[in-house]
Amino acid sequence: MNSDNNLSLRARLGLGLALIACGILPILAAFDAGGPFRQADINGPPWLAGVAGGIFVVAGLAMLRPPQDERHPLSFLLFFILLSGFAAMGNWIAFGAGPRVCGVSVSGFFFTASRDSSEFTCRAAFGIGAILMNGFLFYLLVSAPKKYLGDTPITRTLDKLGSGVLLLALAPILIPLLLFGLMSGLWQSFRDYLRTGSWPRNETLIARMKKRREKPPNETPDK
Repeated sequence: MNSDNNLSLRARLGLGLALIACGILPILAAFDAGGPFRQADINGPPWLAGVAGGIFVVAGLAMLRPPQDERHPLSFLLFFILLSGFAAMGNWIAFGAGPRVCGVSVSGFFFTASRDSSEFTCRAAFGIGAILMNGFLFYLLVSAPKKYLGDTPITRTLDKLGSGVLLLALAPILIPLLLFGLMSGLWQSFRDYLRTGSWPRNETLIARMKKRREKPPNETPDK
C-alpha cells in the first residue's frame, strides 16, 4: 500500500481519479442508476458489480491519500477493504448458488485458443483462491491488535491463532506441492537404484544422526 510513495503528486492524482471513475460505472450499474451499463448486463447479483466497482474506488482513494507508512491504520483499513472485496467475489463464484461457467484461454504469437471449463473446475479454482483469501483476511484481522496495541499475551495468542488459520488456508496449495516434491524425490531415488543397483544414501544426514546417538565420554570429577 506504500508503493505509490515514489509517484509524483500529479501522477497519484491522475491515477487515483481514473480508478475512481472506473469504479463508479459498475456501481451505477448495480443500482441501475444510469451510465453505459445496466443491471441486466451484470453476470450475477447486483451487489457483485457494486463490490467490483468499490474495489476500484478504494484503490483510487488509496492513491489520493497522502503518502503514509504501511503501518498507518488508514493503510491497513484500505488494504483490508480491498482484500475483502476480492474475497467476497471469490466466495460467491466458488460457493454461491446457481450454475458457473468459466472460460479458459491461451494466447500465443500466432494463435488464440479458448474453451469453457466445467462447473466443478470453475468452482474448485475459485474455491482455492477464496479459502486462501479468507485465511489471509482472518490473519490480518487477528494480528492487527499485536501490530497496533503491542506485544501482550492476548495479542500473541491472537497472532498465533491467525498464523494457524492461514496455514490451514494454504493447505490446498502446500499439500499438492509437498506431494509433488515427495514423488519427485522417490522417482529420482528409483532411477538412481536402476542405474547403480543401490538406493541413494544421504551420508550427511546419516553422519548427523550417528553423532547424535553417540554418548559423551564419562568425565570423572576433580577431587
